[in-house]
Amino acid sequence: MEHFFRKNQYLIIVIMYGIAVLALYPFFGKGFIFNQDDFLFHSARLDSYYKAVTQGDLFPKLFPEMANGYGYLADLFYPSILLLPYALFRIVGLSHVTAYFFFLILINCLTFLFSYFFYRAFSKQIVPSIIFASIYTTATYRLIDLFIRGALGETLAFCFLPLVIWGVYEVFFNNQKKWYLLAFGMTLLLLSHMISAFMVFWFVLGLLIYCLITRQFSKERFVSLAKATCFTCLLSAWAILPILEQSFHLSFNFSKKVIWAIGLEYSMSDFFLNSLGSNAGVWSNLKPNIGIFLLIVLLVSIVKYPILPKKMQFITIIAVIDSILSTNLFPWFPFKDSFFGYMQFPWRILLFVTFFCSILGTYWLTSRSKLDLKAIVLIFALIIGLTLSFNFNALYNFEKNNVTKVTDENFTEFQKKAIGGGREYLIKNTDYNVYAEEKNRAPLLIDSRGTTKIQTFTENDTNLTFRTTNPEEGTLLFPRLMYYGYQATVNGKLVPVKANKGLASIKIEPGLNEVTLKYKKTPLQVGTFWLSFITLLLTIVWLYLKKKRKLTSNQQTGL
Repeated sequence: MEHFFRKNQYLIIVIMYGIAVLALYPFFGKGFIFNQDDFLFHSARLDSYYKAVTQGDLFPKLFPEMANGYGYLADLFYPSILLLPYALFRIVGLSHVTAYFFFLILINCLTFLFSYFFYRAFSKQIVPSIIFASIYTTATYRLIDLFIRGALGETLAFCFLPLVIWGVYEVFFNNQKKWYLLAFGMTLLLLSHMISAFMVFWFVLGLLIYCLITRQFSKERFVSLAKATCFTCLLSAWAILPILEQSFHLSFNFSKKVIWAIGLEYSMSDFFLNSLGSNAGVWSNLKPNIGIFLLIVLLVSIVKYPILPKKMQFITIIAVIDSILSTNLFPWFPFKDSFFGYMQFPWRILLFVTFFCSILGTYWLTSRSKLDLKAIVLIFALIIGLTLSFNFNALYNFEKNNVTKVTDENFTEFQKKAIGGGREYLIKNTDYNVYAEEKNRAPLLIDSRGTTKIQTFTENDTNLTFRTTNPEEGTLLFPRLMYYGYQATVNGKLVPVKANKGLASIKIEPGLNEVTLKYKKTPLQVGTFWLSFITLLLTIVWLYLKKKRKLTSNQQTGL
């Protein structure tokens, strides 16, 4: 079959598209999306980014429509550039729901491709690579992220994790000169889901410590890892440094590092029992798991460990360690308020368990039998059956629990208050519940007696303009959540903007005042963007010249 697929490589694209659609069946084409966990937050991000793109801004930082119109700095803390395909789908005329599902199909295709190329580099074979990509793309925990959690960021992390692990494999065990794979992979992972990137950091650090202890890490590999780290920092500087800048000036909720109870209470018995059932509940009764197939693969790999090749033994050890770390079998409670609290739920580590168990599953399916047409058909029948079983059970649970259906008609109303369950990007002690229910947003003068008049109040994107007449000085609260970067003028003069009750505010003198407030990208935001952009261009040119030199060298050798 290897020869057959080498001659008919278009079939890989056909299988990729089939798997991409299968992973979304029967939800795709229904005309609505079941609302779960983070979905409304990501729905608001998608729609807000689409509006920004139509105005010609690919890096808007602030979304003025979010947070009930109080403005949310979601694009700065959670970069939206990878959502560009969704925006383009909307621009060409697709509705919100349809564009969302087409975007998911694209993500599924990219997940398949990256995982295929990873395994191709790992195994040097086509058919096992197709099988690995199919198992990984339709893995149970990934489907949980897609449908049960509505976790678009972590779904994108699933997409780029194979590229990261491919880079790790090259730097640590294969051709360290391909360190750029790790740099690109980590940058894309950071832009997708910073929590997943945080977990990958600890994975790579642990692997590095192991290799140093066992003396399996040469000076050349260490230099390559250092190069990958430096280039990752440069490529992602435009995303990371503005967050640090905001954190320097203001204190945000995300600085509250705590592992949630839903993570601390996830036990090894939950891991096993949840995986045995082709089910994950709904968000209010979530059952994180890796699915029955990958659970069986993990158990078989443990039992058959002595006969496994060294490569697979190592992967089995990683999968077992990650499985333990995903549960409270590891004592997470003493660390619940440490920097590990950024994970929120340790069962997020099931992302890694899924990846490495998918490798093991591919090994067991492809190494012990002849991969003829009959075997391949049986393998894909297994993949299709398990995927449909999970998805239809999810559909049943949604309908049984009367989960809200988000449509093209109601999505703007549902999502206008959504800012994420942890409200991470609010400054501390902001009573968002008050602002979420506010129906008549307007500037408000406090610390002042007498009658205050607000006249000609207008909003234009992130800009506010109005007149105020007040009998004495006071503090003026703007209907905007406070972030560093706001600039205010009173009668044409810049005045300091400070946080008050979580909102942007200024001190204002008595009398008639012309007031403006606008969000302006800081010099650091602009400077780091150009730093990362120039780094990207130079890296692309370097890779092109490197490939050209290699081709020239091969041609000369051939002569």
